[in-house]
Amino acid sequence: SNPSIGIVGSRDINHSTENYIKKAVSKINEYGFSIVSGAAKGVDIMAMNESLENGNCSIGILGSDLIKNSRDRETINFINNDQLLLISPEFPDAHWTIGRAMGRNKYIYLLSSSVLVGQITQDSGGTWSGIKESSKNNWNKVYIKSSNLDPDLRDKLLAMNEVLLDIDFKLEEIEIKDDISI
Repeated sequence: SNPSIGIVGSRDINHSTENYIKKAVSKINEYGFSIVSGAAKGVDIMAMNESLENGNCSIGILGSDLIKNSRDRETINFINNDQLLLISPEFPDAHWTIGRAMGRNKYIYLLSSSVLVGQITQDSGGTWSGIKESSKNNWNKVYIKSSNLDPDLRDKLLAMNEVLLDIDFKLEEIEIKDDISI
């Protein structure tokens, strides 16, 4: 029932991004926002886990393997404590495919009041396609971690609608979504 901020990004992250995500999630949680992410390796799972460790809530949008991902004891405890919600637009036993992973991106953006991109290194892949789809459909503002961003990639990102640098990310100015519409 809390408003939420999406956090997405690269699977392979550097130490600087790890520190950034920890600080960002702590601040986001202080303002009463939950974290929404794709539960993938790297930025996604780190942001979700950080929120849970802070005693706050996370929503994982899975593209596959919902049953498999909800079986370990720690996950079950977080679910039972009303801290974690795992959902999927796919059948609960569906196996991973690139199409399913890409298809779940829209739900991360639609369930979030804004999205923070913790790290992006190329203009391809799931993070890139999620940003493009959100920009094209005007779903919400997307904030990109600005440090260590390749200048060419930065220019491509900033040319998109509603894409901003993280220095503009102010939680007190986030518009809370009251409805979800595609």
